[in-house]
Amino acid sequence: MKVLSKNQGRDAEALGDAMLKQALVGPAPNQLILSYLRHSLSAGIVSHSTVLLSISQYQSFVKLRCVSGILTLLQDILPLLRSPACTEDPMSLGNPLLSVVGWLLTCFSKCSGLCTTELRSSPDHLKIIQKVVQCLKSILDDDFLCGILILSCKEDADSYSEVLMSCEEVKDVQYDDEDLQFVLRTLESFGAKSSPTAHGPKERRNETTSCLDYTIHGLVSLHALFRLTEEPEVVSHEFTTLARALDIQPRSLYCEIMRSCYLGLSEASDSSGNLLYAAFLFLKIPSVFLHLHSHFTGATVSGDKTSAPSADLISACEDLITYVALLDVVDAQCNCNSLESLLQELQRTGLLSEEMVTQFLEKRQNESQRVAGMDFLNPASDGNTNMIALIRKAAPTIPTLLKTLTHSDNPRILEVLSNVVTSKTFELIFTATGAECLIPAIVERLINFLEDNRSPCGENSQASGNRAALFDFSFLLLVYILQRFPSTLALHRRGETRRFFDKWVTLCFPEKRHNMDPHRMTAEVESAKTEAFLQQLKTCESDMPTSGMKWDEACWSSISACQEILVAWETGSLQEGDVQGLMDTIRIHMGCMAVSIAYWLHAHIQTQPESSQGKPQKMLDMIMSPVEESHLQASQMRHPYTAERWGLTLNVLKWLMEELKEEERCPKEPLNVQLLRIWSEVQLKEWFTPSAMTQLKRLYDFGGVHWFCKSLIEATVAATYKEEVEKGLSLALAAFHIDLIQCAIMLLSRILPDYLLLDSKTEFLCEPRGTALAKLTVTLTYLALSTIQQKQAKRENQKRKLSESDEVEEALMSLEAGRPPPIKIRRLDGDSDLYFEEVYMRSDEGEGKENPLEAAIHQLFALFSVISQETQISSRLFFVAGFLREVILCSHDQKDAFLQHIPSEMLLGLMHTVPEKVGCILDLCDLKSDTGRQVAAQLLYLKHVSDDCKINKRREGGVCFNVWKARHIKL
Repeated sequence: MKVLSKNQGRDAEALGDAMLKQALVGPAPNQLILSYLRHSLSAGIVSHSTVLLSISQYQSFVKLRCVSGILTLLQDILPLLRSPACTEDPMSLGNPLLSVVGWLLTCFSKCSGLCTTELRSSPDHLKIIQKVVQCLKSILDDDFLCGILILSCKEDADSYSEVLMSCEEVKDVQYDDEDLQFVLRTLESFGAKSSPTAHGPKERRNETTSCLDYTIHGLVSLHALFRLTEEPEVVSHEFTTLARALDIQPRSLYCEIMRSCYLGLSEASDSSGNLLYAAFLFLKIPSVFLHLHSHFTGATVSGDKTSAPSADLISACEDLITYVALLDVVDAQCNCNSLESLLQELQRTGLLSEEMVTQFLEKRQNESQRVAGMDFLNPASDGNTNMIALIRKAAPTIPTLLKTLTHSDNPRILEVLSNVVTSKTFELIFTATGAECLIPAIVERLINFLEDNRSPCGENSQASGNRAALFDFSFLLLVYILQRFPSTLALHRRGETRRFFDKWVTLCFPEKRHNMDPHRMTAEVESAKTEAFLQQLKTCESDMPTSGMKWDEACWSSISACQEILVAWETGSLQEGDVQGLMDTIRIHMGCMAVSIAYWLHAHIQTQPESSQGKPQKMLDMIMSPVEESHLQASQMRHPYTAERWGLTLNVLKWLMEELKEEERCPKEPLNVQLLRIWSEVQLKEWFTPSAMTQLKRLYDFGGVHWFCKSLIEATVAATYKEEVEKGLSLALAAFHIDLIQCAIMLLSRILPDYLLLDSKTEFLCEPRGTALAKLTVTLTYLALSTIQQKQAKRENQKRKLSESDEVEEALMSLEAGRPPPIKIRRLDGDSDLYFEEVYMRSDEGEGKENPLEAAIHQLFALFSVISQETQISSRLFFVAGFLREVILCSHDQKDAFLQHIPSEMLLGLMHTVPEKVGCILDLCDLKSDTGRQVAAQLLYLKHVSDDCKINKRREGGVCFNVWKARHIKL
């Protein structure tokens, strides 16, 4: 030691390097000097990083005894690196450790190359190779050393590239060993964004089939009942995002989607619900599966067909056939072989081959006596009509209808519309149109008809009659579409009120939970026009002229005139018979005016006390009352298609009256009582029936997002057993899809902070509720973030708006048209601390504004940071740690949206108090920055020391732990 230190002075780093070189001067290592080196390492005179760097620089691989001595020394050093007594900065060990790994791989290659015969016949070389593998496996088996090694790979990409090259050289050596293969696989995986080895085996979710069913069934019900017009790309994106979040395999996803549709068909209580589910299953699902197949396999899709059948879908169909009783029930209700219809539609897209369809049908027939005994060719055999066959036949007629609507010949268009309206398949056609995503194209064309025919332009009496009829037909069909497909409201509520119908929708058409203001409907109507309209009603008696009429102004004037008539009746200036006569004159000739008046009366009734609702309600009944056949025939002779338009008017008015009756039929009990009753039924059945989903949607509309989320969470966490809590929260996740983004914002900004801050609710953060609640929140937020990202990407890709002719042409070619409805973000309730306007999702918003969902995430993590500094262990701390774990397991490609809001103080605070609950450390830190890697190294060491102290149960570990904290944590 005196000789070595004479020239080196007190330079510890040079001393360690000199000692190792001096020990390896001869053909064999000097054990005395090596023992001095070990003593210096234990005493802290020489740093471990210096010795590791010195080892990595040794290149005399022909001196086998020296190489063996170095490997023995390395085996002695590695346990010291893991010891709590080691006080070196973890980041200072990274590069030396990476260099040693590269040296070990080089040593393996060199020693195997020096062996001229088979490895087993060279004991010295074989012994060295075994030591190399043992050292490598010892490094990678230790979470702390492996984590430090990954940090070094992220910091020094060039050195890591050299290690990968050494791995390729080792692969060329014919040495079959499982440990070596594990080492190579692990080292190559360090180049990935996230490495499971860095923080121990990554936990996989053990999702039960029932949990999968709950969420898939709820999402299918929502799309079938309320979002039939969504494009297949949007629907498939929701399913793929959900599958990624819950680790659902494609085979299970395909099967559960189909089974959910069949359950909906079997449980739908009315023909309308059956029709919606049938359209979704047989028209929408094949296109959705086509996009899912392209996503899962990367197969190319040309048009609406793929050339590569789906193996996962084939397996899913095999699973579906095992539900014999379910298929039998649906076949009996629809009076057809429903499976055959579905398989034929899937075959049309190329997802199934003809041979597979034949095999499935033979298997189905062998397993079900019901199919063999049914006479599907005779609809009267059990009294039911073949609804599935009708909906499939209606789909091909839609392109013909669109093509006809492009004509400029009004008589031809009127004839086609008349045939459609009077057809028995009228509802079928428009349901199929919604499932084929062609509603926007039809809506746009009908609006153009309104614009083209609202004002006269040098016409004779016949042309004016056709103009009035086409205006009336177009208006009534538009209202009919809006009533059945409320999602199309977004097409007309973008602030664009230059077009008549857009303005009418904005002022007159009520949205759920929002009553319209009757005064706004008449605010812009000139009193002179109202007087002229009333005078015309009095003088024309049973007829109304069409020449020179501006029908858009007539609609607004009719509303204002109705208001004047109602006031005159209430003041006694008019008698009931007079009012009836005026209403008859309006409703027989122009349904658009009758519908406008009805919607004004509906809004007016909502604003009046019960004592003042009598006469407005009677006026509404007058409009709805039957019209004498003689009056219709007389009007038909003077005005074309009067009977057909009156039939469509009645259809629209009946829907409005059903809405009023539904409001009257609503239970008078509190909303909480209603929700608990429905939720109990859902949990008992373990899936969402169409009736249950409809009622939940109604309660959401009435109660608002805050009440809905809070009530569902409270009803769920009230359970005691783990299985019940997990089942309830899985069902809640499906229910939150009613308004995914708003529910996520509310859960992050209001619900969770209440549970974290209120002492009366902290008990619900204990297990098993805490973990399940964290999983629900993270999954819901991940789905909402993915939805926003998908919508934004779609908007960016649409560089230009398609012209009207381009839209129709595209619809005819690809059965897709128009832009998808923008996500509708409701304003939160008035008692909320956050007010997020729906306009933040619009395309004309400034890109610099913060997304409300990201703002809610930031606020939640700010609260987490405060909680993490608490010194007393509580359920809140455990919940925060569990929430971070769920972020890593659930958030996938949206992980950065969470992690960017995590301050380093929060992670260190959690590690000080509940280190056993902090995992996935490298996934929680930003490894691209120096600060992030430094924090990750500190967390790795804290975790390592805590685990070591826990395992060995030694007090000294705690002392070293506190000493290391005092020395190294300086943030």
